[in-house]
Amino acid sequence: MSDHAAEHSTGSGEPLNLAKLGPLGGLIAIIGLGALLAFVFSGDKMAITSYLYGWMCWTGLSIGCFGWTLLHHSVRGKWALPLLRIFEAGGSATNFIALLVLYIPIWLKAGELYPWADAAKVAADPTLQHRAAFYTPTFVLFRTAFILLSWAFIANKLRQSTIKQDETKDFNLEQGRTNFATPMLVWFVVTLTLAVTDWVMALSAHWYSTMFGGIFVDGTALSALSMATFVACRNYGKEPFVESQFSANRRRDIGNLLLAFTMIWAYFNYSQLVIIWSGNLPTIAQYYVDRGLGGYQWIGLSTMLGQFFVPFLALLAPRTKARPSMLAKLALWIFCFRFVDLYYIVVAMVRKDATPQIWDIVALVGFAGLWLWVFGMNFQKAKATPQYDPRILEVAH
Repeated sequence: MSDHAAEHSTGSGEPLNLAKLGPLGGLIAIIGLGALLAFVFSGDKMAITSYLYGWMCWTGLSIGCFGWTLLHHSVRGKWALPLLRIFEAGGSATNFIALLVLYIPIWLKAGELYPWADAAKVAADPTLQHRAAFYTPTFVLFRTAFILLSWAFIANKLRQSTIKQDETKDFNLEQGRTNFATPMLVWFVVTLTLAVTDWVMALSAHWYSTMFGGIFVDGTALSALSMATFVACRNYGKEPFVESQFSANRRRDIGNLLLAFTMIWAYFNYSQLVIIWSGNLPTIAQYYVDRGLGGYQWIGLSTMLGQFFVPFLALLAPRTKARPSMLAKLALWIFCFRFVDLYYIVVAMVRKDATPQIWDIVALVGFAGLWLWVFGMNFQKAKATPQYDPRILEVAH
């Protein structure tokens, strides 16, 4: 079916099957992550930095999917119904358990990444000595494990509830999810802020930002929403993304959310810059000093254009949000620029030279394979859209 014809199709088409991603993803993960881990434990600092970067990229995608799942169950917006199973599969308990296991190499190699794990740096720095009780290897691993396992528990509870309601049609389960998800959404934001402080901000001995948690909350949301939008629009015309369930109004709502979170991304980053600029303190200004050298200035400029101006201007046009092909291309654009933005944030904390390394690509591809493997397995465990919601039944008739 041509792209133009697909945009006007109301037929059911071939049912969407994302489970086929699993075997290929698993093979890619075994080869890519196996090679990367071999170099990580050979003492190559470039490799462990690439590993952290890849881990953060795909952890962020799972976190974003989990956040959207919580938000949907809190507010029960109909716009998310076609995407809910994608969010559930991407932010599942299995994802977080796998990511916890894959965090262990970062923890074991913390001395090559984090100043708090280098005894010589701690002995020479009063600030690191002051934080010594908080930043111990055991306590950092405990915090990471506790946060990821708490997210896994919440995700599993919500997932099992929606599957059960598909079978029983018990409305009390839906209300129970709302009562549970609303406070858990607050827990999610608080724990994500703590987590990225441990995983990323602690890469610098002295730098800190009060906007850092918000930047990551918004960034992970953009990653997940753009990914789900691309999958839905790219498969427009196939069940369940037929016109009756994935209408122009629904696509407009999703496009408006992409626009809103793009604007929030710009607002948070601009606010961080203004706060640091007005503070004019060497310890916090160093963040932008480092990113103004070594080629990072061009990466920063590219994120301004690619992560904000291009999607902002494109999403102002109603036509972009109405046509599945255009919305799919823009969602893919946003998704790809999330990796550029994370490179600017994470890698610049460790490397002074912005030139990408081969291990950066290997890490992205290896973690992508593992993520797709887990995602494919989770997606096939339930129907592609929730069957319990009466709004799904209304459009089906």
